[in-house]
Amino acid sequence: MSMITILSLRFHIMLIAECVIEARSDDAVIQEMQRFPESELLQRSCCFMIQNLVVRSPENIAIFLRNVIEKLMRKDKMNYKSYKNVATDALRDFGLDSCNL
Repeated sequence: MSMITILSLRFHIMLIAECVIEARSDDAVIQEMQRFPESELLQRSCCFMIQNLVVRSPENIAIFLRNVIEKLMRKDKMNYKSYKNVATDALRDFGLDSCNL
């Protein structure tokens, strides 16, 4: 997760985001978030990765929102204090008006 997060942040081209989505990494990220809900560090890394992919390629918003990512982020936002700002920023980048709920 960390490597994809860094790559998607460092390279301002949509190619990285497209490759990640093409490789079905969006599903892998969501599966890992569901499999390890108690891992705050993993949840945070996944959120950063998703946020970077959405910011670099806004067309990825629909891909992530069709899954359960909003529900996962909101749940983690409530459970982990250090996660709150990260999740709020990611939800904002998804264009959700209620990102502070």
